[in-house]
This record gives sequence, structure tokens and C-alpha cells, in this order.
Amino acid sequence: MQTLQHNPCKVMVANGKGGTGKSTLAQIIGCAYQCDWVDLDPQQTMTRWGRRRGRGTIHPPVYDEFQAIDVEATAQMIAALPAPLVVDTPGSLVAGALYIAQFCDRIVIPTSGRTNDIETLEEALENFGRYGLKDRCLLVLTRIRPHHDIEEILGLLEPFGVPICPHHMGERAAHEYAQDEGQVAIESDPRSQAAQEAAAIVEWISNRG
Repeated sequence: MQTLQHNPCKVMVANGKGGTGKSTLAQIIGCAYQCDWVDLDPQQTMTRWGRRRGRGTIHPPVYDEFQAIDVEATAQMIAALPAPLVVDTPGSLVAGALYIAQFCDRIVIPTSGRTNDIETLEEALENFGRYGLKDRCLLVLTRIRPHHDIEEILGLLEPFGVPICPHHMGERAAHEYAQDEGQVAIESDPRSQAAQEAAAIVEWISNRG
């Protein structure tokens, strides 16, 4: 697997809802960069995957005395960690994640192009815009099924004025199989369509850094 170190940056993977392939994309980007992750998601999907993986470092957020995320301390931790770095976020785009996003160079937003996802995407971009971060955002189509009309989806996304990855991630079993083993498709089945799509996406993100 190619290691993308030529343009290292801190990447947050975020969306306003769950089920968009956010953690899968964060895992893929981190594996390509061979870097650490920060898991801000209370569901700890990334952390559990990391335990199965048995290598690499996944940093938890900093918690306060009430076991809530200390946003300021976590942001400072992310600022202090070296690039490259990948930050996975909660399914809902809470204010804490928006604040922490200021310490990341790129914000990658996965979206399936389904109606619910596009409606949530509009709200997410408005929130990032309030923090002056919209120019850091990149859109990646994920969980695409064979019956989806890519051109139609792109037509719905283009008015948002955010760069859209020309490659998309299909909803493929290879991603699920890889996760079960604490891997990503690029590692577990490098010749698969899933791996080729993933490699093209991370290369595009790296070149946008």
C-alpha cells in the first residue's frame, strides 16, 4: 500500500449524521498515511477497530472530571500531535467537533448522496461556514450502490461550492470484511474494486492538502 507522506496534514472526517461511512473513510485515510488517529466518537467505532488491528495509535479525547469531553484540552492535544493525523468525529456534528475542526487542515465530509444525507450536508456546511472553515471542506461520495446515478448526485452537490472528489466509494463487502480483521480493503484485498476506489480517494485528498 502506498504511504501518502508527501503532503502531510491533519484531516478531520465529519458529517452531521451517522451511516455515511465516516469511520471507514477515516480508517482508510489513516492507514494510507500510516499515522495516528483521534477518536472523538462516543460509539468508539475507531477504537474498537484499533483493538482488532493491534497496531497503530488511536488517541482518546481528553475528559473532564464529569467524564465529558474537555473540548479545549482535546483541541490542544490535536494541535500538539504531529501531522499527518486523522480525527474521527461523532455521528452528529456537535459544537465541540466544530471547535476542534479549527485545528485541522482539511475536513473531509463523506456523503452517500441520499436525500437525508444531502439535507444534513447542507446544515453541516453552514455550521463549518460559521466557524470560517468551509474552505477547508472536501466532499467524498461514499456507500454508493450500483443503481445510484452519480451524475445526478454530483449535480445536487455542486451548488454547495465545495470541492468534490472525482472518485467514489461503493458500498462493498470488502470494507466490512476488512473491518472485522482490523484492516482496510487496501490492505486485506489490494486488488479489489473497493481497494482501488479507496486508494484513488486518499490520493486525491493528499493532493488537496
